[in-house]
Amino acid sequence: LMMFNLMNYAQFERKQTGERITANFMARAYRGLWNGGQIPTGYRRNPENKGALLVDKKEAQKLNKIFSIFLKTGNLNQTCKELNAQGIRTKEFTNRKGESKGGNLFTVASLHHILTNATVVGLREINKKRGNKELVKANWPAILDKKIFDAVQKKLEGNRRKFK
Repeated sequence: LMMFNLMNYAQFERKQTGERITANFMARAYRGLWNGGQIPTGYRRNPENKGALLVDKKEAQKLNKIFSIFLKTGNLNQTCKELNAQGIRTKEFTNRKGESKGGNLFTVASLHHILTNATVVGLREINKKRGNKELVKANWPAILDKKIFDAVQKKLEGNRRKFK
């Protein structure tokens, strides 16, 4: 009986800890802070403030070029071909183990991920994977103008209906 009660208390504490961690992540997200993960194209980690991102000038120029090429071609596949022909690659980074990652050719999926990421206009996406996505003002500066981002989203939506 004592072992059963101790196991119940341990299970209860584990569940409580998980709920507190989840609530903390959500609170940070609603404040517009970065919770971790792979840094998006155009940004780099801020060493003084882990909840904010800094603009990487070289990556930001690449990002502007990606969006302008897409608006010119209007097609993900053609944009991939154009980017790969110009020698533009995905973001290169080093993981925690010290391994170099990224720097690959663009695929339709990787390009779509970059074009639909609202981080570049200074917005933080919350609950994106759960379906009820919310956008809040982020704790980092925008790279792109909101009008350009909205034009790309409108074009992508039109393409989705067209090619479905």
